[in-house]
Amino acid sequence: MRKKILIMMISICAANVLCAGALYKVGADGTLIEVEKDPYSSDYRTKKGHYSVDKSEILVLSRFDDIGIAFGDGAYADDRKPGGGGIAIGVRARAKRDPSVSGPGEGNIAIGNDAQATGHMAIALGSNSKAEQQHSIAIGFGADSSEKDHSVAVGQNSKATGLESSAFGSFAKALGEHSVGIGYRATAKGRSSIALGNNAKIIGDEQGSTAIGWGAEASGYYSNAIGREANASGQSNAIGFGAQSLNQSSAIGEAAYSKGRYSSAIGHQARSYANNSVAIGSNAVTYGRDKNTYTSAYSSISIGEFARAGLSEKLTQSEYDELDGRLQKNYYVKDGNGYKLKPFDIESNRGNIAIGTYSLATSIRSVAIGIGAESMSSNAVSLGYGSKALWNDSTALGSKAKAMANYSTAVGYGALARSERSVSVGYEAKAGLEEELDESRYNSLADTYKQYYKKDNGKYKLKNSNQNNIAIGYNSESLGSSSLALGYGSMAAKDHAISLGTKSNTQGSYGISVGHEAKALNDNSIALGYQASAQKDNSVALGGKSVASTGSKVIGLDFATNGPSDKTDHIWRSTAGAVSVGDETKKITRQITNVAAGTKDTDAVNVAQIKSLTNQGFHTQADYNATDITKGNDVSHKLGGIIKVGGNFKPSDGGVLSNANMDTYLSGKNLATSIDDYGNINLLMAKTPKFDDINISKDGKGGDYTNLTEWIKSIENSSQANNIKYFSVNSKETGNADNKGATGKDAIAIGPKAEANSTNSIAMGLGARSRGLRTVAIGAFSNAEGNLSTAIGYNAHSEGYTSVALGNISKAKGIDAVAIGNHASAEKRGSMALGAKSGASNMGSIAVGPLAQSYGYGSIAVGTGSNAFSHNSVAIGSASQAGDRDSVNLTKKYYMLSVQEYNNLPQNEKDLFQKETILRVRPKPNGNGYEYYDEDVYFVKNRHQTAVGQQSWAKGYESTALGANSEAFGHYSLSTGAFSHSDGEYSSAIGYESNASGNFSTAIGSHAVAKEQNSIALGAGSQANINNSVALGSDSVANTKAGIEGKYFGVGENDKKGTATWTSTRGAVSVGDKDNNITRQITNVAAGYADTDAVNVAQLKSLKSFADKGLYFQGDDNKSINKQLGSTLSITGGAEANNSKLAQGNIAVLNKDGNLTIALAKNLTDLESVTVGNTIIKDNNISVGKNISITDKEIKNGNVTIASNSINIADK
Repeated sequence: MRKKILIMMISICAANVLCAGALYKVGADGTLIEVEKDPYSSDYRTKKGHYSVDKSEILVLSRFDDIGIAFGDGAYADDRKPGGGGIAIGVRARAKRDPSVSGPGEGNIAIGNDAQATGHMAIALGSNSKAEQQHSIAIGFGADSSEKDHSVAVGQNSKATGLESSAFGSFAKALGEHSVGIGYRATAKGRSSIALGNNAKIIGDEQGSTAIGWGAEASGYYSNAIGREANASGQSNAIGFGAQSLNQSSAIGEAAYSKGRYSSAIGHQARSYANNSVAIGSNAVTYGRDKNTYTSAYSSISIGEFARAGLSEKLTQSEYDELDGRLQKNYYVKDGNGYKLKPFDIESNRGNIAIGTYSLATSIRSVAIGIGAESMSSNAVSLGYGSKALWNDSTALGSKAKAMANYSTAVGYGALARSERSVSVGYEAKAGLEEELDESRYNSLADTYKQYYKKDNGKYKLKNSNQNNIAIGYNSESLGSSSLALGYGSMAAKDHAISLGTKSNTQGSYGISVGHEAKALNDNSIALGYQASAQKDNSVALGGKSVASTGSKVIGLDFATNGPSDKTDHIWRSTAGAVSVGDETKKITRQITNVAAGTKDTDAVNVAQIKSLTNQGFHTQADYNATDITKGNDVSHKLGGIIKVGGNFKPSDGGVLSNANMDTYLSGKNLATSIDDYGNINLLMAKTPKFDDINISKDGKGGDYTNLTEWIKSIENSSQANNIKYFSVNSKETGNADNKGATGKDAIAIGPKAEANSTNSIAMGLGARSRGLRTVAIGAFSNAEGNLSTAIGYNAHSEGYTSVALGNISKAKGIDAVAIGNHASAEKRGSMALGAKSGASNMGSIAVGPLAQSYGYGSIAVGTGSNAFSHNSVAIGSASQAGDRDSVNLTKKYYMLSVQEYNNLPQNEKDLFQKETILRVRPKPNGNGYEYYDEDVYFVKNRHQTAVGQQSWAKGYESTALGANSEAFGHYSLSTGAFSHSDGEYSSAIGYESNASGNFSTAIGSHAVAKEQNSIALGAGSQANINNSVALGSDSVANTKAGIEGKYFGVGENDKKGTATWTSTRGAVSVGDKDNNITRQITNVAAGYADTDAVNVAQLKSLKSFADKGLYFQGDDNKSINKQLGSTLSITGGAEANNSKLAQGNIAVLNKDGNLTIALAKNLTDLESVTVGNTIIKDNNISVGKNISITDKEIKNGNVTIASNSINIADK
């Protein structure tokens, strides 16, 4: 068109010089064709060819003295300088010099009725057009470039009033200096501003703004609005259909809105109300206002569909009623028919971060990461699907984890930390109780929990204070204040209770249960060992399957009377429950070995002391038949100590850790375990890893940051080429060079080969592709495929619905997936990978930290190189592992089974799976968006592991590893402490380098070893090397097996040696190591009564006092003498002790009624002689005195001898 006009002007000028007064018409190419009257009619024809010409096409040229050209009624053309060549064509067209215009006023052209070209070399083409300044151009009906030099107005009623301004299009306006307005009613008012598109507007006099798109508006300095109805004000950037930005903020995406100063909103209907805040994702919101009141999200970040940082400024009554409990409602006050936020201090309420679909972070420095994650109070952190951190400084880590009180921590799927300073770690672990319940919530509780509450003014409140609870392990529960439950299914029900081990249960206050299914059922009771049971107050059950069912006030046996003692002091009458090392009803007994000799009355007695007593015992004999008068002894003892878990977190500057300085000492990269003087374990979970702000660094090294849209430079323009200023792309690529890369409705494509193919999509950068509905792709070769997804960074890919990929070569493939960091990958629905080369491979899985990997469903890996291999497992710490790497193949093979797929499996494979309930997404029935619902599916059983600490590894089912390099390899095992190792099933290792390798074994203490099944090692360096053995105390060694017969001190054979009383049925309890001369006294032992009770020193003394009475001997004269045990009783007959002179078989000792009777045989035998007085019977001779003798041959009396048949009387 311009070429034709120029040719026509040249032709007119030439005709004016050469052929003034002739008739002409304008040809199709703009040249003048001479016309003449047809001599044969009243019509006109061309001079060449004689073609008919309509009268309306005929021009009559006149020549003026100043060489100007004027054609039309009242047309006027003059020139200040002869030869200037002014042209005026049309009724009242004027091409003349205005004296007020600088320059010579030559070369003006005015074509059209009332056209005015009065500047210097000005052009006015069209009726009522005005070009009244130097080099100004006005083309079109009513076009106006009359105010400033070098201005251009093209189009009906277009207007260019600024210096070097340009307006193109009907009613277009370029009002500011160097401004450009292109499009129907486009208006560029400010200096160097650009309005491009129908009704695009630059509002205000500030410079450098750009509005591109139908109805786009930009106001304030250097604002940029790109997209249909986009609106940018106050040095802000709005890109996308209906996007709106204010206060130096940026809004990118359909209906995106950024209001807070320096804030950014990226995604469909994303909104950033708070200063310095960032909202990324469809409907993501950061709330707040730039005041010292009603602000709740200053410097906050929200990433993901419907993610929210802060609280809405105003609520309707129905919106208020839907809030989650009294905590959220506490932020609002009544305001008319609705509610409004209470005042906040802007300096103390900032830094919220919400990442994930429907995530919510409402208070100062709160962080919520995951689908539906909520952090409701200051410094609260929630990480995982549906996780909730509801009170100050609380932390919830894992799917559906809830931290519901100040300073509480919940880690693991469904973990609950309900009381102040409580800690729960593991799948569905529960620590503490809620402080207050309404009627409906109370009625929904099981009776187990109702006992803790009382009704108060229509509410149910805790009867006693409940805080400092710790529950670690799958389904563990810590309900009492300052209680500890550690292990799968463990329960600490009352205040200060400790429960350690799988399914251990402590029901009494200050009670302790240690070991698989150990039970401490009463106050101050202790159960230590597999299925040990302490059933009375202050009782102790020591060893596997031991039962302590004897209470206090039991009277001991007095050996002196062989009956209950008549003494009532604490020595003879027990003041606490008994210590049991077995179970009498099941004939389970143990030896207690390595016992040092007791000193005090309440000390235990060892065998050596019994020996020392029995060495002075006595034996009586009756005709060589032994009679037993001694008793055997079993030794027992009482545990006197309270189990402590060693190790304290201590600040390096010598300070004391407290709630006030928690943030000072605990960084975002640390995990600390501290134990106070009372043995309470306080697990302080890591805060969310700290990322650079999602604003992009200008130099790529984390230096000077800038908003995402600041790289879109101002668009250049020159009056000659009408180019857009300050917008440059240096590329030789042809793709999108024709500005056709945006093919979707209201889409935007900026950069070589950039493609925005879907409705309201945005693609920015070399080869960027935004293919899904309302997607955003920013960065070279970035690709946003899923609807409402966002991909930012070189080669970033967001494939899932509402997914977010942020970082070079990051990938977010699943629905609601989030991948942040270079090479980060989130593969499945709801997964989240945060950190360079991090990977979240399964549904709901979370990986945080460089090289962190979460493979299982709902698994969590936090820390550099951490790995969570199996479902619902937790690994926290550098190089930590939860689950077995070999299980990954099984997990991938059977990623997830529907109920039907599970039913089709053979039975042997069915045993590998467990039923789970997962969250699904589907279109709403009304077709308006999507909704979530639960579905039953089946996953591989290898799950629920928890590993916390650098290079920790929880490998077995429901296992827990807590501490650097700790390892829990056995199913349902527990390892706590650096380098601790639990290899046996249901085993527990607690302490530095402790080792529990036997099934159901327990090792507590540094370097403690429980080697065999049901063994217990308690104390530093202790060793339990035999099945069912117990090593009690540091360096104790239990090597004595079951079946050992006790020492018998009686006379003859022990006829009860096969019973549980005399022969042990379990491994021994050792309190030392005889090989290394380590012994211990067992103190504070009450007197025993039953045969299997321990004996104390007092009982030994009573036995000694009884023995000290000795024996009394009484003769026929009724006189008696006393002989002490160990002394000599002399029984003599006056004869010489010469066996050759003594006879045998004539004297007997009779035992009658306990008395010894000496009897002479009626017939005496084997006698050599008998002397009675002076009568002697010897051999065959009887002599009486000196004169009488009788032999077998004769009788002699004095001088009389009788022999045979003769009597001889001799003379004297």
